[in-house]
Amino acid sequence: MLAACGQESPLQTKKAQLAEYKAEVDRLKVLITGLEKEIAQLDTSGIEAEPKLVTLQPVEPGEFKHYIDLQGSVEAEDNIVVQPAIPGIVTKVHVSEGDHVSTGQVLAETDSRALRENIAQLQTNLDLAKTAYEKQERLWKQKIGSEMQFLQAKTQYESLQKSLAAAQTQLDMTRIKSPINGVIDEVNVKPGEFANPSIYGAFHVVNTSRMKVALKVPDSYVSNVKMGAPVQIYFKDLGDTISGAVSFISKAVNAMSRTFAVEVRINAGENPNIRPNMLASVSINDEKLPEVIHVLSNLVQKDQEGRSYILIADGNNPKMKAKKKIVTSGISYGDRIVITEGLQAGDRIILTGFKDLVDGQNIATM
Repeated sequence: MLAACGQESPLQTKKAQLAEYKAEVDRLKVLITGLEKEIAQLDTSGIEAEPKLVTLQPVEPGEFKHYIDLQGSVEAEDNIVVQPAIPGIVTKVHVSEGDHVSTGQVLAETDSRALRENIAQLQTNLDLAKTAYEKQERLWKQKIGSEMQFLQAKTQYESLQKSLAAAQTQLDMTRIKSPINGVIDEVNVKPGEFANPSIYGAFHVVNTSRMKVALKVPDSYVSNVKMGAPVQIYFKDLGDTISGAVSFISKAVNAMSRTFAVEVRINAGENPNIRPNMLASVSINDEKLPEVIHVLSNLVQKDQEGRSYILIADGNNPKMKAKKKIVTSGISYGDRIVITEGLQAGDRIILTGFKDLVDGQNIATM
């Protein structure tokens, strides 16, 4: 009841006290660190007496690459569900899963007996109509018979030609064919089953020689991603990385996800185990700086005034000292960061042993 009336419970009071103490500890840690550094700077006897062992690395400008890291999935550019053109009872299945097929190859057939009988009857009728038409045509040229008889014979002949062509087209539809070169990934029909184009696909054909990685890129990167940009694609399941290039960039941003589609065409021959729907970690190279100074990010420290600095070596053994260089940093990627101001080629960065070093402290190389 007391807690409901606005008074804190003992537990809430204890939690509040704990939060205050933790905040005070954090504040004291900052003060202690600052005092330790000030004492180290003022205690010249310590600086002079015990040089700290360090390793050095000369500054050398080099190429720096920045990447956008994303997740994508593999898609086959030709990934087709093959359906029968017309419904019917399956009479023959000519392929099995894993078979290589070519464009136009017959995969299965449905019952065509009625169509074949109809075509045979139409062919007989067409032959008779042709004979009648040719006879009427000869008579008409000899001015024998009426024009109506000639036109009727001609119309009958042409009509049967069209009917036969339509029946032959329908007969061809009883043959389920592959629309692409590829591999049979699924067979979903058996002889005796009824195949209906509106229910399911009879076959799934995939061409794995032409594949891509599909990405959804946040619209904040719309100006960073360029056609042809180099890409590194890592497949965790395979433990392998392959190269590619941006091959497609959508012109539209999805209003719901605020992303735009990007595709990277890949050479499946680089790893035959790459499969459609595999997940991949994709790094798109969006910026390349040819000759810049870049260092390990952990070498950049902050002083009490919030300025970034790097410790370098000044002088040589046995009178070498640590020297604080105020720097300005640029873009970063991974564990590297670009230094735009403050360092120059030839400076010797303190690579290891820089922790707890102060400006002016004696150092020696290991």
